Amino acid sequence: MDFVGVLSLIAIVFCSVGNSGAAATRRQALPVLTISLASLVAAGLLGQLVYPTLLALFGRNAGAIRSGEWYRVVTSLFVQDHWLIGGLFNVTMMVVVGRIAESRFGRLHWSLIYFGGGVLTELIALRWQPIGAGNSIAYMSLAGALLVSTLKDARSLRPRLSGVIGLMIAVALCCRYDIHGAAVLIGAAYAAVALGIRPTRSRA
Repeated sequence: MDFVGVLSLIAIVFCSVGNSGAAATRRQALPVLTISLASLVAAGLLGQLVYPTLLALFGRNAGAIRSGEWYRVVTSLFVQDHWLIGGLFNVTMMVVVGRIAESRFGRLHWSLIYFGGGVLTELIALRWQPIGAGNSIAYMSLAGALLVSTLKDARSLRPRLSGVIGLMIAVALCCRYDIHGAAVLIGAAYAAVALGIRPTRSRA
């Protein structure tokens, strides 16, 4: 991911959490699911730092996946193609987005958006980015769902504007064949169709 892509990702995250973070913090004591999955992602990062061959074994590789190694569409969410710096960035962003999404949607929908969005985006990535790895596409699906949440529930112009801007950035990323844009739109579509957005306790 290039510099423009990184800035776009940060902007989308800011738009998705900027207007709901305080409310989520008041409603939620401990985001257990977010912390648990972030710990697993961090463990995957540590594992590949100790055993660098794990990235080649478990990362996204379109040729290997087409040859039958379909497990890679899931395992690639637990290793990082940008190694230490990229991994730390992804774990941090996952916690930032995930804790709010867990409070907003509950653990069941959180899981469906995170893993469903992640796997569907991995399939898109077979054409757009055949080689890679990282959980950014999974938490960006959560960010997309939060953008739609903001649009549905906002009672003032500012949060609605944030939601629109975030989705527009995602569309622009798709025009650059950036898989993160696709991840955001998949999460947004799930929230628009499957969720009657309302404050939810952090339970499935």
